[in-house]
Amino acid sequence: MNTTELERVEGDSPEGKHMRLSKLDNSLFSKELAPHYMKLAGQLAASEIVPKCYRNKPSDLFLCWAKGYQLGIPPEQAMDCISVINGKAVMWGDEMLALCMSHPEFDDIIEKPIVKNDSVIGYSCIVKRRGKADKENIFTMDMAKKAGLLAKGGVWNQYPERMLKLRARGFCLRDAFPDALKGIKSREEVEDYIEAEY
Repeated sequence: MNTTELERVEGDSPEGKHMRLSKLDNSLFSKELAPHYMKLAGQLAASEIVPKCYRNKPSDLFLCWAKGYQLGIPPEQAMDCISVINGKAVMWGDEMLALCMSHPEFDDIIEKPIVKNDSVIGYSCIVKRRGKADKENIFTMDMAKKAGLLAKGGVWNQYPERMLKLRARGFCLRDAFPDALKGIKSREEVEDYIEAEY
């Protein structure tokens, strides 16, 4: 189907309306799935095994599962790898990588430290996707300083190399696999933002 045909189908025709309804039906918000998962979220939200950000918050837990469903992640895995930071659903950096690696077009990822005078001053990340140009991103200590990340203390002072690696990786994966990630960002990146930026 070419672009013109697609635009015509997605218009106000009965077929176009059916396509829009199908997208909703293929989600946890569908009338078939929503009642079950909302009830289940209400039953499980008080459990000690549910992460703290969802405990006693059944609506948040349901939305987490809905986001996981959109990404192809089962509910029990979604609540372990999707968090809420500053009102946004985010994903751990390692889980983002796992999600992209499961994509049929994933080819390789190359992550390397940038070294100067025997010190790691940054990280580079290259993501290879079959049929597409390679995507490359770097994140350096200078970039972290300019963003005010080092002044915050915490993990940026305790594990700077890991944070540099995850930041470069997050940017690169989002550039290479926007269709797989559907706009979700890494928790490590969003934790460094302030709410006003949204």
